Amino acid sequence: MLGETKELGIKISGADGVDFKILEARYEYKNRLGEILASGEAIVEDKMVYTNLTPTELGFNQICTFIVKVQSDNEEKGIEQVRQDIIVNVIEEY
Repeated sequence: MLGETKELGIKISGADGVDFKILEARYEYKNRLGEILASGEAIVEDKMVYTNLTPTELGFNQICTFIVKVQSDNEEKGIEQVRQDIIVNVIEEY
């Protein structure tokens, strides 16, 4: 709902079962025209990455993208960047 703060996030997991560390996480929240409405550092807790998002614009198909840098315990893999989009639909309060 417009103006309501919600926790929005993702859980990162390794496909190969090798443990990893999250080095850095940020987010970009855009409307459907691609205009950035909010951005910044995301909160990291263990393997969870999230932000507290307060929509300021009505609309469907807005996107919050999390960009996360992870380092595998397998030294051969090095540092990888993970991107994950979440669709956000914002409506007026009833």
